[in-house]
Amino acid sequence: MKYTEHYQLNQWDAADRVLREDFNADNQKVDAAIAACRARDPQLLKSIIVSNDTSQLDIDVSDIDFGHWHTVLLRLEILGDGEMRLRSNQSYSEFFNQFSVFESTSDCLSKFPARTAGQRHEIYFFPLCDKRRLITALTLSDTVLLGCNYQLSYENLITLTIFPKEPKQTLGAESKISLYGLHL
Repeated sequence: MKYTEHYQLNQWDAADRVLREDFNADNQKVDAAIAACRARDPQLLKSIIVSNDTSQLDIDVSDIDFGHWHTVLLRLEILGDGEMRLRSNQSYSEFFNQFSVFESTSDCLSKFPARTAGQRHEIYFFPLCDKRRLITALTLSDTVLLGCNYQLSYENLITLTIFPKEPKQTLGAESKISLYGLHL
């Protein structure tokens, strides 16, 4: 009997006897290979579309088991004007602009511009399958920021808050926020 190159699935010739056990074993191999591929695909954890202009959006993340994920991606398509900020549990954070210029702030983990036409920003969190790790966030936007919260671990993360830097600005209706979990 012959077998396929990569998964060793049966390749019967006309003279070969087809056995149920061989057929079932092939189906198990295919099922396991598909499951392994799906486990690596990003899995949508939360999706939010802002219904009205707002001065602040609180995203409840208390139901996410950060210890289950290598990376968690926060994808933002923010409508509005001005600078938006991201805060974790209303707590102190600091970030490094382009990894070299240190900026300390008491109110945010990251910052990114809002756009009238909408622009996608991505913020990567790295629990590395350990919810006891302290929060680290890499923002890819107009600039690259590395944000750190040296007092808060992923297991204690309850809320991510998006808010404008200036009180007169708003987070625009139809802004889209998605959270994805990624395995290695």
